[in-house]
Formats: sequence, C-alpha cells, structure tokens
Amino acid sequence: MFTDHFSISRDLPRNALLALAMNRHLLKGLSYFGRELSPEKWVFVVGCYDSGTTILASLLRDHPRIGGMPNEGSLLTDTLPVPEHLGWPRMWSECVDQLSIPPDEESWRARRAKRHWSLWFDRGTPVLAEKSISNMTRLGFLERHFSPAYFIHIIRNGYAVSAGIRKNANMRRWKARFDTYPIEMCARQWVVSDEMFDMQRTGLSRHISVYYENFAERPYDTMRAITDFLEEDPINEEMISKIRSIHQYNSQVTNMNPQSMKVLSLSDIDAIERVAGERLRLHGYEKPQAVQDSI
Repeated sequence: MFTDHFSISRDLPRNALLALAMNRHLLKGLSYFGRELSPEKWVFVVGCYDSGTTILASLLRDHPRIGGMPNEGSLLTDTLPVPEHLGWPRMWSECVDQLSIPPDEESWRARRAKRHWSLWFDRGTPVLAEKSISNMTRLGFLERHFSPAYFIHIIRNGYAVSAGIRKNANMRRWKARFDTYPIEMCARQWVVSDEMFDMQRTGLSRHISVYYENFAERPYDTMRAITDFLEEDPINEEMISKIRSIHQYNSQVTNMNPQSMKVLSLSDIDAIERVAGERLRLHGYEKPQAVQDSI
C-alpha cells in the first residue's frame, strides 16, 4: 500500500488528481491508495474566514520540517462535513449542527481522513499542518484523534472579516442559498467563530492565539512566537518577506484591513455593530476611524 501511495501521484498530474480528489464520489476509492499518517506533530491553523489563515498556513509550509496540503483538508476527504456541500460557502454558522461528527463515528472518520490526506501532504516532513475553516466546529475531535495536536488560532478585525466574507463567498460555484450574504450574517459568522474557540479552548492541550494585525505588521515576530510554541526552529526571515499568491493577489504579508473595510457603507458598519459590537470590543476593535469621522 505504501508503494501504491507513491505510484498514484507519479501516474497522474498533481492538479488533475487534486480535481478528482475534490469530487466526493471518487474519494472512497482514493482512500485505498493512502496510508494512515502518524507525524511527530499535527498543527491545525484555525480562525474565521478571511482572517489570514491561508497565508499563515503558507508560511508554515516554508518551514523545512512542516508539510501541508494544496487545499483545505476537509475538501480532500469524504469524512468531514463541509458547509459548502450544504449550500453555505464561507458560512458554517448557519449549518453548524450538520457539521458535527457522532461520537461513535469519530475513530473511523479520523483514520479515513488520514488515509486521504496522506496522498497530499508534503512527503518527508515530520510535522503536518492543516487548515480547514470548518475545523473550528470540531476542535475536540481533532484533539482526541490527531495526537499530539497543536492549534494556532488567528483573530482579525470583525469589520474586515465581515466585508471579506460577503465579497469572497463563491455563491455560484456551491449553489448557495443567497446571491449575496447580508452583512449581518457575515458579522454573526465572525461572532460565532470567536465564541466557538473560547468555548472549546479549555479542552485543548496546546493552543496559541495571534492577531492578524500583529502578524501583518510584524510577521517575523509573530512567526517566531508560533515556531517557539511548536518547539521548532524559526523560519528564515527572507522566506517570511517573500511575495506570495494568496486568493489571486500577489503580495508580501501586509495589513489589508483598510482596503477591506473601505467597501463598507455606514449602514453596513451599523449592522456589524448591532451584531458584533460587544465581541469586537473584547478584542479592542473600534469602529473604522474614517466612518467615525463622517458620522
């Protein structure tokens, strides 16, 4: 079976195989080509949508000991429910009950996910990092079945996140229930995600929280704190400062909050305040200054 794992990747171009793997009707067969992974460490990058999880995971994969996958792990296995398949792209808060894993199914689902993921993780790396936004709904499952598990939680300004969710949700691709999400729904997703981590964090053996704004403005310091948490050597500073392609943008790590929030109208800001104001204040996030000045 270990030989089969390598032959399937040799025989098909990686992008073609990735497209096949994301079809859940074909994942059942692909699991037979995998192997159950047992790395030194599992690293899970978690946070709300549009919070910087993708670029953070990309930076981690530049570490010589840390491997990753070409897409969210939840899309590369048929055992972990994802909101997109339920008609809720970038919006797990509206279908959270359907994303839970029954306790008596946890063991086999974890084993099957590992077999699927073994086809995609960078080979030869002793530490494996995974980033699926819907993992926020199953932190306890990951803690129990992916040991030792390390959780990196990134928090970003809820105004920018709400704007990003509304802009970036691919409604047509996933046959969504809305043409465009109301901004209140986007703000609620940010609130529920933040509350979900607070509710589950006491059950996690190893976790660290970082702020997107600190990460964007001082990426080397933030990544050093993360590698210290993981008990790994620091990532080379040149690797951290290189230009990356993230969500169709080519850029260095930079604070995109001003660009994200400038599309918010006064009514959008008021709506986000009504839904998320109390939670925003817990993290020190105030109304965008330009909006305050215009009121």
